[in-house]
Amino acid sequence: MVGSGSVSYVREQLDEWGWRAVPKIGSEYIHKFPNPDTQSVWEFEWDLLIVLDSCRVDWMQEVASEYDFIGAVDEIWSVGGHSEEWLEETFTNGPDERVTETAYVSGNPFVENVADEPFAVLDDLNALDYDVESPVAPAHVTTDRAIDVGRSASVDRQIVHYMQPHKPFIEHGEERGDVSVADWSKGTDLYHAYFDGKKSKAELREGYIDNLRYVLDDVRALLENIEADDVVITADHGHAIGERFLWDHRQGVQHPVMRRVPWVETTAVDWGTIEPAEYETIDRSDDEVNDRLEALGYK
Repeated sequence: MVGSGSVSYVREQLDEWGWRAVPKIGSEYIHKFPNPDTQSVWEFEWDLLIVLDSCRVDWMQEVASEYDFIGAVDEIWSVGGHSEEWLEETFTNGPDERVTETAYVSGNPFVENVADEPFAVLDDLNALDYDVESPVAPAHVTTDRAIDVGRSASVDRQIVHYMQPHKPFIEHGEERGDVSVADWSKGTDLYHAYFDGKKSKAELREGYIDNLRYVLDDVRALLENIEADDVVITADHGHAIGERFLWDHRQGVQHPVMRRVPWVETTAVDWGTIEPAEYETIDRSDDEVNDRLEALGYK
């Protein structure tokens, strides 16, 4: 990713954010200093690690009482301020002897960056054909694949990477899998809706928290359909909504809203209540891949 001080990055940010790019870039630079308290997920013992993309500690704290599998919401300082950075620090620079014993089920669009790492199993959900117009795998697809891998693969540990509560926001009905994407929340459109006075910052925050509820409903389903004594629910990085002029999330930035992530310990038992659906694989064109990245705010 282009560095914060490069001319091309400054031009790109000015095009996207207008005058707000100036304090944004300045704040990113100020918050570049390393934090010695960074903790890798490998420093802890777990059988199942559930990663919720872009989840903040305060969001998890707000909804914790709504879910019986969430007790204390602790926190750690993430190794990444962005998914690419987290993937590199966790897997590329991580302990090979642990990675080789791990299955990784991931809907993150940057998972191809670590495709050559020695996972016991790597399940890239971006290659699946699911009947939903979404730039990333909906939560139920991630859950289905995680259940299937959990039941079929003989591995020491599993990491399941959901793409929510990361934008775009998912609208859903009563039936599992009845989901659609809120168009206004794609890319950076939701921030411009706030800048233009169409949405309040409280509405942006509530959108992310509702997206967190959406994915946690499926996490509950996963915890009832997989065997794991030691389960941790965490995030790859946090998310900024205007704090210190910062927006979204970015590699190298050390501000607490981007680095402090939840750490929730729980357990899982396979009651066999879900028979996971099967999905065909699909070859996506470069244009389609770019469109999906743009809808996530990465282009």
